Parts: sequence; C-alpha cells; structure tokens
Amino acid sequence: MEIIINPLKGIFFKEKEIVFGMTQQKVELLLGPPTSFHVNNLINQIHEPRNGAIFKYENNNLFSIEIPINSGLKVLFKDIEILNDKEAVCKLSKFDTPTPDNGKYMNFYKLGILLGGFGKKRIPEKKIVIVFPKDKIEYYEMMFKIGGGKL
Repeated sequence: MEIIINPLKGIFFKEKEIVFGMTQQKVELLLGPPTSFHVNNLINQIHEPRNGAIFKYENNNLFSIEIPINSGLKVLFKDIEILNDKEAVCKLSKFDTPTPDNGKYMNFYKLGILLGGFGKKRIPEKKIVIVFPKDKIEYYEMMFKIGGGKL
C-alpha cells in the first residue's frame, strides 16, 4: 500500500485525497472507521492507526500523518520511496534544503516532511516519516530542536 505526499496539503492514500484540516468524520467517510484510536486529553489530540500509519488530530482536525519504517507502507514523493531508498535525503534535497542531520529529526519545510532517525542520532522507532501542513512548521521546528538539532 502507498502513501503519496502532496506537499504541505496532505496525502493520497487508498486512492483518496486526504487533506490537512479535514475533520475526523470526513476522513472516516473517505477511509472508513479506524480499528482503534487513542485520546490524549492532556494535549487535546487523537491518534488513529490506519494500515500502519498514524493519523493525528488536534481539535478534531487532521494535522499530521506519521509513518514508521515497520508500517509496511511505501511513502512516496515524486519517484522517491522515502523509507526504503538509501539516497532519499539526497534526492529530497533537490526539492528543498533540509535542516542539518545533527539531531534525531531532519525537516524539509517546503515539502512538509519530517524524517526521524535519518540523521546522526537514532530514535527508538528506527526511522519514521511525518507529513505536516504549512501551519505546523513552527511545531516541527521545535521538534527538530527537541531532537538535538542545531542550525
């Protein structure tokens, strides 16, 4: 199964266009009900696992999609299979300049892509791709810094 990244807007998944800002109900109409979900009242978020990806909602609106390497999903931008291409960072760099790879996370802000575990520091999940919208860039700048990244 494939997830095709539509930079800063959303993804194409199961031949459906999923757009950031969609409500949980709208995503459910397109993809069917999730098998489970987790509510975090402390940070007002809901996480729904869907075929290996995790759809994250804040105030009932989709704000990111997380895909771990062990999800079994192909994550594509153009012809780049991000989780399985050893040259993914180099290839993505042709479309956007990434943040330095000195922390746990590396961001491509123009593409709305965070890569976890691709840099010098590893994360427990090994590798992960997070796709996010333009209005969450500040949040992912913070994640870059929390992960030890320095500009």
